[in-house]
Amino acid sequence: MTDRILEFLRNRREDGPCLRHDLDVVRDDKLLLPISHESIETGY
Repeated sequence: MTDRILEFLRNRREDGPCLRHDLDVVRDDKLLLPISHESIETGY
C-alpha cells in the first residue's frame, strides 16, 4: 500500500466498503504495459 492510501484510510470517517486507487501508481503501471496505450481508456 502506498503512503497516500494509508493516509486516506487513517483519515476516512465513513463506514462501509471502499475501493481506493492511487492514480499515480495506476498511471506508472499503465506505462509498463506491453500493449498499445491507445487501447486503454482512463477516466480521472
